[in-house]
Amino acid sequence: MKIHWGHKLIIVFLLFAGFIIYIFSQAMGDKYEMVTQNYYEKEMEYEKEVNQNARADKKGYSLGIIQDEKFLFVQLDGVKSQVRGEMFWYKPDDGTKDMNIEFVSDSSGKAVYPIEKFEKGMYQVRLTWQEDGKTLALKETVFVQK
Repeated sequence: MKIHWGHKLIIVFLLFAGFIIYIFSQAMGDKYEMVTQNYYEKEMEYEKEVNQNARADKKGYSLGIIQDEKFLFVQLDGVKSQVRGEMFWYKPDDGTKDMNIEFVSDSSGKAVYPIEKFEKGMYQVRLTWQEDGKTLALKETVFVQK
């Protein structure tokens, strides 16, 4: 039996439509999350964050995060006394793994956290603290490996 050109056209159209339906169904199965629920309010606060980061940079502070098999070591360089603040651990690929952790350093600016608190993957860390009545902040990206 010989296939007429009209039949070929219909077969190609049906294959194309099937491909589009397959792609659509795959895309609907993916999980998409907003970075934050209150993105407008966060945008309004962004200028404050820039100023807080600039104050910390101006004073010469820097943030370093190192890990071994059991611990994450957070080092705030440039401090001369104990620092109390808050660290926000943002996990871009899964918003349910975001954490706020209290930061309390020793006099050299070091704090230690058990690694089992964290999931494997990339985190964007934001440390904020008060000094001389002003809020300072630093950001760092770290990949936690377990």
